[in-house]
Amino acid sequence: MNISVNTRRLTLLVVSIVLLAIAFIEENPLNVISAMSSIPAEYIVCVIGLFILNLIVVSWRLVLLLPHFGITLPVGIVIRASVAGHYAGLFVFSIVGQVVGRDYVLRHHGVTPVLSAALVFYEKMASLFV
Repeated sequence: MNISVNTRRLTLLVVSIVLLAIAFIEENPLNVISAMSSIPAEYIVCVIGLFILNLIVVSWRLVLLLPHFGITLPVGIVIRASVAGHYAGLFVFSIVGQVVGRDYVLRHHGVTPVLSAALVFYEKMASLFV
């Protein structure tokens, strides 16, 4: 089944608008802004810093693991794949999100979906022992 790029983009746009509308119906955006403004700035900076540190560690681990599968990619591509994996993990189970997000980026660089899944599995297993 071959879906055109424009159809996929339109579908994603419609889904995003529907989800945003549901969020606004469920909770008043002004209440959200008010609640978020009560969070100390130091906490927000700390959370962002931890997220960036985690992204660096995950990306570096992927850079080290790719050669085990005979693949060498630029660090920028690996970072994009890691960010896509984190982002996708916000919407589905974390490990599934990692596979889907990384595959979205890595498939354009010769990495098959099976290999993307194997990379995530291998990385999770390796991180248990490191």
